[in-house]
Amino acid sequence: MAETNKRIGRVDSSQLKRLKSFLQIKHLFEAVSDAIEEAIIIHTDTVVLYANRAAHKMVGVDQSSLTGQPFAKFILKDHLNVVSDWIHCMYSEDRKIDPRLEIKCIRDDGSLFDIEVISRLLTWNKQKVVLSLARDRTNLNNLQTEYNRTQNLLEKIIDNLEVGIWSVDVFRDQIITASKPVSNIYGVDLGEFLENRNFWQEVIHPDDKERVKKAQNKLNSGVLRHQYRIIHQESSEIRYIEDLTVPVLNENKELIRLDGIVIDITKQKHDEEQLQHLAYHDDLTGLLNRKSLEKKLAAMQEDVERNVLLLYVDLDRFGRINDTLGYETGDILLQEVAERLKTIVGEQGFAARMGGDDFAIVISNINEKEINSFINELSKELKREILVKEMNIYITASIGGAIYAKDTENYQELLNHAEIAQISAKKMTDYYVLYNKDMSQLKSNIILESSLRTAVERDEFELYYQPQYKIKTGELIGAEALIRWNHPTLGHLGPNEFIAIAEESGLIEEIGRWVIHNVCYQIKYWKEERYPVVPVSINLSVRQFYSKNLISDIKGILAETQIASELLGFEITESIAIDFKVANSVLEELRNIGIGISVDDFGTGYSSLAYLSKMPISCLKIDRSFINNLGSKDGNSIVKAIITLAKGLDLKVVAEGVETAEQKVELEELGCDFVQGYFYSKPLSVSVFERSILYENF
Repeated sequence: MAETNKRIGRVDSSQLKRLKSFLQIKHLFEAVSDAIEEAIIIHTDTVVLYANRAAHKMVGVDQSSLTGQPFAKFILKDHLNVVSDWIHCMYSEDRKIDPRLEIKCIRDDGSLFDIEVISRLLTWNKQKVVLSLARDRTNLNNLQTEYNRTQNLLEKIIDNLEVGIWSVDVFRDQIITASKPVSNIYGVDLGEFLENRNFWQEVIHPDDKERVKKAQNKLNSGVLRHQYRIIHQESSEIRYIEDLTVPVLNENKELIRLDGIVIDITKQKHDEEQLQHLAYHDDLTGLLNRKSLEKKLAAMQEDVERNVLLLYVDLDRFGRINDTLGYETGDILLQEVAERLKTIVGEQGFAARMGGDDFAIVISNINEKEINSFINELSKELKREILVKEMNIYITASIGGAIYAKDTENYQELLNHAEIAQISAKKMTDYYVLYNKDMSQLKSNIILESSLRTAVERDEFELYYQPQYKIKTGELIGAEALIRWNHPTLGHLGPNEFIAIAEESGLIEEIGRWVIHNVCYQIKYWKEERYPVVPVSINLSVRQFYSKNLISDIKGILAETQIASELLGFEITESIAIDFKVANSVLEELRNIGIGISVDDFGTGYSSLAYLSKMPISCLKIDRSFINNLGSKDGNSIVKAIITLAKGLDLKVVAEGVETAEQKVELEELGCDFVQGYFYSKPLSVSVFERSILYENF
């Protein structure tokens, strides 16, 4: 019995030792497996025998909850058959089976996740089990999915662009990739393009090959961007290509790859050519336009062996055709004239449309004897009837010409001279005139008139103010506004240099309105800024005086500026009184508004004392020519007579142009009331007038 107990004790001790050793190994295995981030699962073909902490965390259950559970519970139903077949092959020790498997699983909360499993078959406790190492690939798979989606989207975008993208491995001398648009650009199957490294060079237009080759030799210097032509392989058309090539270098600065894009810019080129054509041609007639004419003349002046004739052709009374027969008829007529001009000119030169009904012809290498003959032929051809909409229309033209190398030394003067000659011819209608130097004054006036038309818009005018004084006390009693023109090239111009041209051209009304507007706003400014304010008089031209809008314009600006009408005055000349009835009516309206009227330059023009006594005027201004004669018996007598006349009509008298102390003394002795002139002050700019006159006199 005792022996038996000893044996049992020994057995129990041995077993205990093995058990202890087993438990130590188990604890060590669990500690190691729990420290690993990947999930470790030991399972049969149906049941989980062991799972580490990472496996429980991956599935989302408490520790030890997986043991004894059917592993199919955590696998997506659609993947069960794949997993079952895979495990079956594993148990049958099929060496061909891939130990790696990707499946989709289900967490305890129902959410899905992706895992990658690596498994091995082993024997544990005398039974075959599977040891699986699982890694959560959900984030990685999501990234891969997003990457694939982006890649597909990018490929679709690239393939739908009109830009071809390509890449060449320089070492292997092989095209690595090319996008689908390359096929359309070159007119060739994409596969053929990829196979033939030199295909793109073979289709370059023969005239461009050498230039492209030279450009390619500079690739090591950096990005190459150039344009060339190709022969489209499908249509055989010439296409324009823009090629951007980027060299890729390795760390040793060696060229290893070329990346680039190609764009078919054929339409862009054609559009540019069309725009270029429109920029230098008249849209209606197809003739060259003024810009093109000037460009050609500039080029011709560099190489002229003989005379060049420039003709300006202006159709007479063409506006009447537009007004009576319509603009469509007028356009057809202009087109027919253009065709006739091209026929007449032929290979001798070229024709251009300058705008409206004005054309120009340039004939090179023509001698003076041939000029008259050519112009006569031109005039005769233009007079032939023109059939438009079953109507026979007859036109004439006024032609002005100038000869390069005789009349001028540069093309710009040639243009000016021809235009001046054409204006001279226009005065006679159906006539031609060649420029001569006697037309120089007309030229100056035309140039000045042209500038005058934009002077108001460009704010080139400026008002100067000349003060007027009471002769006895020296008290400031008013000022006269005098216009000046700050011409961009001719400098400071006085009214005597441009007012006559403004009158003749009809621009005087616009300029006159500008003066009235600016004087009123100047007075308004002086009042607002608390400057001492005196009445300001403005010169009215005859044309402006008889303008139907004069009274309404004056009333409007007075209402706009809210200044007293007594602060505004007008100076008129005696010539206004020729049409006494109309003049008197206008003057009455001005007086009713409250505006004073002075007769300027009195004694130099037409006047009737009978009319003068009946006109509602308030002042006579003695012309400076009479003031200059003061000191002589006749001079003093005339001035005395004017002063006596004025006082007899109860009018004030202002002597203008007073330049010396002697003149001032004489005028005071003759009974003159008021004076203005350089003896007191020259006309002053606004700022100087404010500083030295307004403040100094109050």
